[in-house]
Amino acid sequence: RIPRSDDKKTVRLSEVPKDAEIVFISHRWLRPDINPSKAHPDDAAGTKHKLICDGMEKLAKPKKWDLGRVYLWVDFAGVEQDDGELLGAGVASLRGYITLCDAILVPAPAPVPAGEGHTVDRVPGGYGDRAWTRLEAMSMYAVSVLKQIDAPEIWVAAGKGASFLERFDYVLDKLPSDGEIFSMGDMEYIKGHEKTFVRLMKESVSRNGYITKHFNVNCVAFDPKKDAKGRLVASGGDDKMIKLVKRDTGTECWRVDAGSKVKSIAFNKDGSMLAAGCQDGGIRLWDTTGQRPVEKGTLKGTIASWQHLDAETKALAAKVKKGGSAGGNRTGQYIVTAESDMVYVYVATSDGQKQGGPLASFRSPAFVQAVVCRGTSVVAGCQGRQVLFLEAPLLAAGWILGEG
Repeated sequence: RIPRSDDKKTVRLSEVPKDAEIVFISHRWLRPDINPSKAHPDDAAGTKHKLICDGMEKLAKPKKWDLGRVYLWVDFAGVEQDDGELLGAGVASLRGYITLCDAILVPAPAPVPAGEGHTVDRVPGGYGDRAWTRLEAMSMYAVSVLKQIDAPEIWVAAGKGASFLERFDYVLDKLPSDGEIFSMGDMEYIKGHEKTFVRLMKESVSRNGYITKHFNVNCVAFDPKKDAKGRLVASGGDDKMIKLVKRDTGTECWRVDAGSKVKSIAFNKDGSMLAAGCQDGGIRLWDTTGQRPVEKGTLKGTIASWQHLDAETKALAAKVKKGGSAGGNRTGQYIVTAESDMVYVYVATSDGQKQGGPLASFRSPAFVQAVVCRGTSVVAGCQGRQVLFLEAPLLAAGWILGEG
């Protein structure tokens, strides 16, 4: 069974070897109760306990972890359940616990249905609905942003013997404080952690940009429909994925699989459609009017063969086929271009050509593959999975992205 705090199964942090692996168990309690002595995270049969054990054994094998040196953080055992003051102190220390952990394991009541995306909001059993579990996943993501590493390791285990064990991605659709909560007394803690992590993520992304899973970032584009201020940015790359992220925190809103390396992306004028030009020669189209993109089809062949398309869609598809979103971009009277590891801002002539030398320049920590601009904001996609956000005050706010 899952041990309780009064079972005294925990060890002090000072007793944990420095090379040990620490895994955070993030879960919804199966038997919540306002009376701490009656509340329990598991069912009477110990289903969750067995799933945690099976999941950890299965996870440890490919990682070659020595289970004798793997430590689990479980709230029921690690946070005092009978002393209100100590309980509050434990809950308030979540940020400290999560920064020490190498991964999160989520014991789920059932596998994710086939065809569903592997994001934490899709975990069965309402995992993505609860304020605390939202916060735990967000915390792990925030730590990865602060450490400038790839997405956090969030694993979901389900089924007999943890037959389903898959890695999931974090998506910040709604803040933790918007989620369900059993005791309103916890909301102060949740909002406190949430506020701190959001602030730290914003500061980190402002300094360093964010790390994607694209291997190489080949193209970037602003979403013109959902955020006229340019705070939502899409990127595509060699991992065949397209991601829409919040520019201030680097947190993901959604992702779609293009099925081939993504070389160019663009939204139509009102942001209702997204097109991607891929290495296999196909042009993928998505309807982006809803919360998540809906694939509308794939175009093959030459532009002249797309007779069935309306004029706007045809123009959008032609733009990504030509790689239009991967080059320089124009905003108002300025042109922003990239060369090697440098980003340059030039004055544009009336016919859209560069005039004179650069007015401003920025050096990127890696080779710049794509650049896009809106208002005073410049986004650069780089080799090595990094997306940088730059501000060029000389670009007067209010100009709309034009054809590059």
